[in-house]
Amino acid sequence: NRSVYHPCWAKPGAKKSEPCHALQCYSLKEMLLEIELMNAFLHAIDGKTKRSYAYPCGKNVVGEEEIDYAKPMLEKGLVKSARSVYGGVVNKVEDIRMEMAPVVVVNNKMKAEELIPYVKEAIDKQGLCVFLFHGVGDNFHYTIEKEEHQKLIDFLKSNGIALPLRYGWKHIFFANGERRDDDKDGCEWY
Repeated sequence: NRSVYHPCWAKPGAKKSEPCHALQCYSLKEMLLEIELMNAFLHAIDGKTKRSYAYPCGKNVVGEEEIDYAKPMLEKGLVKSARSVYGGVVNKVEDIRMEMAPVVVVNNKMKAEELIPYVKEAIDKQGLCVFLFHGVGDNFHYTIEKEEHQKLIDFLKSNGIALPLRYGWKHIFFANGERRDDDKDGCEWY
Protein backbone atom coordinates (compact mmCIF):
# COMPACT_ATOMS: atom_id res chain seq x y z
CA ASN A 1 0.00 0.00 0.00
CA ARG A 2 0.99 3.60 -0.51
CA SER A 3 -0.65 6.91 0.18
CA VAL A 4 -2.81 8.43 -2.56
CA TYR A 5 -0.21 10.88 -3.91
CA HIS A 6 2.92 9.12 -2.61
CA PRO A 7 4.53 12.50 -1.82
CA CYS A 8 8.27 12.97 -1.63
CA TRP A 9 10.27 15.54 0.29
CA ALA A 10 10.67 18.62 -1.91
CA LYS A 11 14.22 19.75 -2.50
CA PRO A 12 15.18 23.10 -0.97
CA GLY A 13 14.08 25.93 -3.26
CA ALA A 14 11.91 23.66 -5.40
CA LYS A 15 8.61 25.08 -6.57
CA LYS A 16 5.78 23.35 -4.79
CA SER A 17 2.59 22.40 -6.64
CA GLU A 18 -0.84 23.73 -5.74
CA PRO A 19 -2.23 21.93 -3.90
CA CYS A 20 1.10 20.99 -2.41
CA HIS A 21 1.87 17.27 -2.45
CA ALA A 22 5.34 17.46 -0.93
CA LEU A 23 5.79 15.84 2.47
CA GLN A 24 6.67 19.23 3.98
CA CYS A 25 3.12 20.42 3.21
CA TYR A 26 1.34 17.57 4.98
CA SER A 27 0.09 17.53 8.55
CA LEU A 28 -0.03 14.29 10.51
CA LYS A 29 -3.81 14.26 10.18
CA GLU A 30 -3.67 14.77 6.39
CA MET A 31 -1.17 11.95 5.86
CA LEU A 32 -3.17 9.50 7.96
CA LEU A 33 -6.36 10.49 6.12
CA GLU A 34 -4.65 9.93 2.76
CA ILE A 35 -3.49 6.46 3.81
CA GLU A 36 -7.02 5.68 5.01
CA LEU A 37 -8.40 6.84 1.65
CA MET A 38 -5.96 4.63 -0.27
CA ASN A 39 -6.99 1.69 1.92
CA ALA A 40 -10.61 2.34 0.89
CA PHE A 41 -9.62 2.44 -2.80
CA LEU A 42 -7.71 -0.83 -2.49
CA HIS A 43 -10.51 -2.47 -0.51
CA ALA A 44 -12.90 -1.62 -3.34
CA ILE A 45 -10.55 -3.47 -5.71
CA ASP A 46 -9.44 -6.51 -3.70
CA GLY A 47 -11.76 -6.72 -0.69
CA LYS A 48 -8.89 -6.88 1.81
CA THR A 49 -8.82 -4.77 4.94
CA LYS A 50 -5.33 -5.36 6.32
CA ARG A 51 -2.36 -3.67 4.67
CA SER A 52 1.36 -3.14 4.84
CA TYR A 53 2.82 0.21 3.78
CA ALA A 54 5.67 1.61 1.69
CA TYR A 55 6.90 5.03 2.83
CA PRO A 56 6.94 7.59 0.01
CA CYS A 57 10.55 8.07 -1.04
CA GLY A 58 11.59 6.35 2.17
CA LYS A 59 10.36 9.18 4.40
CA ASN A 60 8.19 8.56 7.45
CA VAL A 61 7.89 12.22 8.45
CA VAL A 62 5.57 15.05 7.43
CA GLY A 63 5.52 18.82 7.77
CA GLU A 64 8.34 21.29 8.16
CA GLU A 65 8.60 20.04 11.76
CA GLU A 66 9.25 16.51 10.44
CA ILE A 67 6.56 14.77 12.48
CA ASP A 68 7.01 10.99 12.46
CA TYR A 69 3.78 9.31 11.36
CA ALA A 70 5.01 5.70 11.54
CA LYS A 71 3.66 4.72 14.95
CA PRO A 72 0.41 6.75 14.70
CA MET A 73 -0.31 4.96 11.42
CA LEU A 74 0.01 1.55 13.11
CA GLU A 75 -1.75 2.66 16.28
CA LYS A 76 -4.72 3.89 14.26
CA GLY A 77 -4.85 0.46 12.58
CA LEU A 78 -4.34 1.80 9.06
CA VAL A 79 -1.60 -0.74 8.36
CA LYS A 80 -0.16 -3.78 10.06
CA SER A 81 3.44 -3.03 9.11
CA ALA A 82 5.58 -0.71 7.03
CA ARG A 83 8.90 -1.14 5.30
CA SER A 84 11.82 1.21 5.25
CA VAL A 85 14.35 1.73 2.47
CA TYR A 86 17.41 0.59 4.38
CA GLY A 87 18.57 -2.02 6.86
CA GLY A 88 19.51 -5.28 5.16
CA VAL A 89 18.99 -8.72 6.70
CA VAL A 90 17.21 -9.10 10.04
CA ASN A 91 18.94 -11.62 12.26
CA LYS A 92 16.22 -11.95 14.89
CA VAL A 93 12.60 -11.49 13.85
CA GLU A 94 11.76 -10.50 17.43
CA ASP A 95 13.81 -7.33 16.87
CA ILE A 96 11.86 -6.08 13.85
CA ARG A 97 10.15 -2.75 14.34
CA MET A 98 6.85 -3.28 12.54
CA GLU A 99 6.66 0.40 11.62
CA MET A 100 10.12 0.34 10.00
CA ALA A 101 10.91 -3.13 8.64
CA PRO A 102 14.32 -3.22 6.94
CA VAL A 103 14.94 -4.05 3.29
CA VAL A 104 17.73 -4.64 0.82
CA VAL A 105 17.35 -2.01 -1.89
CA VAL A 106 17.97 -3.43 -5.36
CA ASN A 107 19.20 -1.19 -8.15
CA ASN A 108 19.53 -1.93 -11.86
CA LYS A 109 23.23 -2.66 -11.65
CA MET A 110 22.88 -5.50 -9.16
CA LYS A 111 23.26 -9.13 -10.12
CA ALA A 112 21.66 -12.20 -8.59
CA GLU A 113 25.10 -13.20 -7.31
CA GLU A 114 25.08 -10.03 -5.15
CA LEU A 115 21.59 -10.70 -3.78
CA ILE A 116 21.84 -14.41 -3.02
CA PRO A 117 24.31 -13.90 -0.11
CA TYR A 118 21.62 -11.83 1.67
CA VAL A 119 19.23 -14.77 1.35
CA LYS A 120 21.89 -17.21 2.59
CA GLU A 121 22.58 -14.98 5.59
CA ALA A 122 18.87 -14.87 6.44
CA ILE A 123 18.68 -18.67 6.15
CA ASP A 124 21.77 -19.21 8.29
CA LYS A 125 20.53 -16.86 11.01
CA GLN A 126 16.85 -17.86 10.68
CA GLY A 127 16.18 -14.21 9.99
CA LEU A 128 14.40 -12.26 7.30
CA CYS A 129 15.50 -10.69 4.04
CA VAL A 130 13.18 -8.40 2.07
CA PHE A 131 14.21 -7.08 -1.33
CA LEU A 132 12.91 -3.72 -2.54
CA PHE A 133 12.25 -3.75 -6.28
CA HIS A 134 10.35 -1.10 -8.19
CA GLY A 135 10.29 -3.25 -11.26
CA VAL A 136 11.90 -5.97 -13.30
CA GLY A 137 13.57 -5.15 -16.59
CA ASP A 138 12.72 -1.44 -16.53
CA ASN A 139 15.08 1.50 -16.78
CA PHE A 140 13.83 2.93 -13.48
CA HIS A 141 16.06 2.85 -10.39
CA TYR A 142 15.44 0.01 -7.93
CA THR A 143 14.86 -2.44 -10.74
CA ILE A 144 16.72 -5.52 -11.78
CA GLU A 145 17.29 -7.06 -15.19
CA LYS A 146 14.84 -9.84 -16.04
CA GLU A 147 17.56 -12.47 -16.32
CA GLU A 148 19.07 -11.56 -12.94
CA HIS A 149 15.65 -11.53 -11.30
CA GLN A 150 14.92 -14.99 -12.70
CA LYS A 151 18.22 -16.30 -11.30
CA LEU A 152 17.23 -15.00 -7.86
CA ILE A 153 13.74 -16.54 -8.12
CA ASP A 154 15.24 -19.85 -9.23
CA PHE A 155 17.58 -19.82 -6.23
CA LEU A 156 14.71 -19.07 -3.85
CA LYS A 157 12.53 -21.79 -5.34
CA SER A 158 15.34 -24.35 -5.27
CA ASN A 159 15.70 -23.66 -1.55
CA GLY A 160 11.96 -23.73 -0.90
CA ILE A 161 11.83 -20.20 0.46
CA ALA A 162 10.12 -18.07 -2.19
CA LEU A 163 7.37 -16.43 -0.17
CA PRO A 164 5.43 -13.23 -0.63
CA LEU A 165 6.20 -10.73 2.11
CA ARG A 166 2.75 -11.20 3.61
CA TYR A 167 3.68 -14.77 4.60
CA GLY A 168 6.91 -13.52 6.12
CA TRP A 169 4.89 -11.09 8.23
CA LYS A 170 2.79 -14.00 9.53
CA HIS A 171 5.90 -15.63 10.97
CA ILE A 172 7.08 -12.36 12.49
CA PHE A 173 3.73 -11.77 14.18
CA PHE A 174 3.75 -15.33 15.53
CA ALA A 175 7.33 -14.92 16.78
CA ASN A 176 6.16 -11.85 18.67
CA GLY A 177 3.28 -13.83 20.23
CA GLU A 178 0.44 -12.46 18.11
CA ARG A 179 -2.23 -14.74 16.69
CA ARG A 180 -5.41 -13.84 14.90
CA ASP A 181 -8.71 -15.68 14.57
CA ASP A 182 -9.00 -14.50 10.97
CA ASP A 183 -5.80 -16.31 9.94
CA LYS A 184 -7.10 -18.47 7.10
CA ASP A 185 -4.03 -18.77 4.94
CA GLY A 186 -1.55 -16.74 6.93
CA CYS A 187 -1.85 -13.60 4.87
CA GLU A 188 -5.25 -12.05 5.49
CA TRP A 189 -3.98 -9.62 8.09
CA TYR A 190 -0.54 -8.42 6.98
